[in-house]
Amino acid sequence: MIYSPDTDTYHVGLPLVRQIGKRIVILQRAEPGNWQCLDVNELLSCFDKDPDLSSLSINLRPHIIQSLFISTGCDYVSFFVGLGKVSFLKVFFQYSEFISSGNSARTCGSLSCAEKDTGFLAFVRLVGSAYFQKHRSAFLKFSSPAELFREAQGENNLQYHENWLQTIRGATFERIEFEDNSLPSFQSLWFHWLRSSWVYLTWAQALEQDFSSVLLDRYGWEIDNGDVKIIWDSKQNIEKVQKTVEFLTKGCRCKSGCSSKRCKCLKKGQVCGPGCRCLDCSNLINTDQHQEIQDDSETDFSDTSSDDQDVNLTDEFYIGRLSELEDSSDSESSDVDLT
Repeated sequence: MIYSPDTDTYHVGLPLVRQIGKRIVILQRAEPGNWQCLDVNELLSCFDKDPDLSSLSINLRPHIIQSLFISTGCDYVSFFVGLGKVSFLKVFFQYSEFISSGNSARTCGSLSCAEKDTGFLAFVRLVGSAYFQKHRSAFLKFSSPAELFREAQGENNLQYHENWLQTIRGATFERIEFEDNSLPSFQSLWFHWLRSSWVYLTWAQALEQDFSSVLLDRYGWEIDNGDVKIIWDSKQNIEKVQKTVEFLTKGCRCKSGCSSKRCKCLKKGQVCGPGCRCLDCSNLINTDQHQEIQDDSETDFSDTSSDDQDVNLTDEFYIGRLSELEDSSDSESSDVDLT
């Protein structure tokens, strides 16, 4: 028995329980008249028998559930603003075959941090499906994220996934109130996945006496003069965001129509924007430039943490799955005891 109120604890051990060969019980709450325990072996049995996971390899399921927990926000890995763990769990169980079965060339890979490259594609499908489900009314033409994915274009798997994700970003961007609620860019999700893989590789050493530190600068961080910094997005995307912010907040104050090089916007080859205070401006935006600026404004690197996520709701979700399987087992006169 292990005492720990931290949900991370039993997720660390999920892929290791069968290797240990013992019954592991996590004591999560120990108050007079209010005890709460979680039998990790029973939880694994739940995953083995869950019909929603039938398309996934039984041996991979503990690794997949652990990777799902890590990549949707834990220590060293950011949360998704407006999407808690239970939302991701529900989406995964609903679309597990599309997200993680790897049963077709275009949907290769399972949601396991052990599969660094193809696992990332499964992670993209998870995140895209979560935002698809959250903004369901923006996709009335499609019955599922998988149906939308089948219409994606590209020369290879990477482009299929990037274009599919961009379609969801475009459809949901105008529906959000703040930019940190938007779907992160394809590049920022890659760095997020790298950090998730670092946590996975670190947890995998839980039974080892000699711990080997995994190099941070290979997994979504950079070392700058001894300081560890998160790589939120590609430099190109960050520059686009900075350019958009400057366009919206900074500009000229011309009073002569912005028709000469004395106008600092014109001198930079830029049109005047909302940040300018000029009068009688002739350096106005045209349709093509307007579209370009709109495209730039849709780029974000929102991989930030959210304080309103309650990861302990994960426990309630798992308990609900156990109860559903127990009811199903009773109705079929099964001899498997999940109580």
